[in-house]
Amino acid sequence: MLEPAVTPFKFAVSRALSTAVVTLHGELDPPNVHRVTPVLRKLIDDQSNKTVVVDLRDVSGVDPSATTLFHEAIGWARRRGARFFLHAPPPVADTLAAERSIREIILA
Repeated sequence: MLEPAVTPFKFAVSRALSTAVVTLHGELDPPNVHRVTPVLRKLIDDQSNKTVVVDLRDVSGVDPSATTLFHEAIGWARRRGARFFLHAPPPVADTLAAERSIREIILA
């Protein structure tokens, strides 16, 4: 019996004007959360980025550790006066929306 193909995790960063977008692909599990954390922190700390968006359209699953990362990112952005959003369609948005503070930053 064939096992389903696993999408390798990867991410890309793009910028336009004062907005940085981090596009994630694959499973957002604990090792991948650890890979993304320093990148996200650096983008939020960068004074030229007024808005940081994490695009989760191609994420196949989200571990609870990602929710912790997004909570931290909200705090990093607020302390710096930046804006932080998630672009997360269902079912990823449904998983994350269980957390009220996360629900407020989800863009459909």
